[in-house]
Amino acid sequence: MDPSLPIQPGDVITYRLSVTNVGVGAAFDVDVSDELPAEFLYVPGSTNATWPSGSYTADPAGAPGPDLAWDTSAELWPDETLTLEFQAVVTSAVVQGEVYTNSMCATGTEGDGTPIPPDMSATYLADTDPDDCSSVSHVAAAVPALSVDKEIVDVIRGGASIWPTDAVEPGDLIHYRFTIRNVGDGIATTSTSPTSFPRALSTTPTTRRDLYGG
Repeated sequence: MDPSLPIQPGDVITYRLSVTNVGVGAAFDVDVSDELPAEFLYVPGSTNATWPSGSYTADPAGAPGPDLAWDTSAELWPDETLTLEFQAVVTSAVVQGEVYTNSMCATGTEGDGTPIPPDMSATYLADTDPDDCSSVSHVAAAVPALSVDKEIVDVIRGGASIWPTDAVEPGDLIHYRFTIRNVGDGIATTSTSPTSFPRALSTTPTTRRDLYGG
């Protein structure tokens, strides 16, 4: 999906994280973690991680979330990059207008097993992220909400209106009106209005309109 568009339930988002060794020595045991919004779920089987000397496709620990961890144990030499992609689905728990942030981080060790400090910008100017993390945010789209009202607007008997009336007879033509309002903030693209009538009534042909707009 276009990352600039608001999200809504059912959307499947593909995330990509790139981890580059900007130092002059090798980075070992490079692993990736992710903190999904609680309203998102990891899609099983969607992991695809690659780097010059290997690949990784196993689902992360903690799936379906929100805290995910990929034990790739990758080895990156200077200027090499690990790229990890995975998918998450947006659940119906999202609230319109709310902002949801997904954060991913990477860790690694030096050759002696010492953890690589997150901020090495004093030594390597190419280290532009002080925490070895990156995040992206989404805004939940507005959602529609329909209000339906049904009323009798006329009763025709013998070609003439007898409305208002409290009683009808066989042969009377009853004119109903359905009013459908979108009382939400999103756009409703299609609307149908199923209804039921007493067994003594039959319907006359009519048309159904799609509902557009808010």
